Amino acid sequence: MHQAISSTDGADGETTMQRVLDVIRNRIVSGEVPADAVLNQSVLARELEVSRIPVRDAFRVLAAEGLLSIANGQGRVTSISVAELQEIYEIREALEPLATRIGLSNVGRAQIIVMERLMEQMHDAAQADDFRAWLDANASFHRQIYAQSNRWRMIQTIDRLTRETDRYLWLHRDSWVKGEVDDEHGRILEAARANDGDEVEATTLEHLRNAHDLILRRMLHGDGAA
Repeated sequence: MHQAISSTDGADGETTMQRVLDVIRNRIVSGEVPADAVLNQSVLARELEVSRIPVRDAFRVLAAEGLLSIANGQGRVTSISVAELQEIYEIREALEPLATRIGLSNVGRAQIIVMERLMEQMHDAAQADDFRAWLDANASFHRQIYAQSNRWRMIQTIDRLTRETDRYLWLHRDSWVKGEVDDEHGRILEAARANDGDEVEATTLEHLRNAHDLILRRMLHGDGAA
């Protein structure tokens, strides 16, 4: 599929490298480019009508995110596995509830309003069967709280692991627009409104564990890469 990218910065300040990164990351996360596929920088640069430099830089970011391994100007899409899934969620379950609890004290009306809007966006994306938009809104929803913790190493780690998790969620996307997920988001939002640190931490942990269990069961039963 031919997809040219403008070599000039966008109106929102997005750079060519960022747009190249978004294209390649979305292809990997959605499974359009499967695990173990080899991506060539020169081929991608020609396809996207950019120089090799933004593609090279995008490869480095994707390698740091755990989506690519790089050798000799080529990137190999990393595999997915039960072991990786468990490690990702073990770390997220340790960090994200803690960061959410710490961040809650700095959550104000602005964050609550944004979370309300993001819940609407998740609902609209589900109705439109736009799982990419659902994933983006979901990540932004949770980030409204934990990003207020001002624990930047923790925040960066959570952001990276969230992006790694997207591939697993995409495999089982039919389960991620259901009522139980909306209910969990609603409980997190209500806990944030009430400034209830215990509840927001406990509900976030439950939310992550439910996600982990759902994907793990489906992978172990052969519905996905095991």
